[in-house]
Amino acid sequence: MTDKAPPVPPPMAPAPPAPAQPVLGGPPAPPPAPAMPPPPPPPPQPTSQLPPP
Repeated sequence: MTDKAPPVPPPMAPAPPAPAQPVLGGPPAPPPAPAMPPPPPPPPQPTSQLPPP
């Protein structure tokens, strides 16, 4: 018995997430969607295209 014992994992430790793969007898897993899709570019602002009122 030592003061610093190795950490004992819990009996029911959550398994790491498995890679996306089709399930047997099921549809193929969809591709992972991006976490935050980049915002669309802003529309071009007209620069002195119309005559001033």
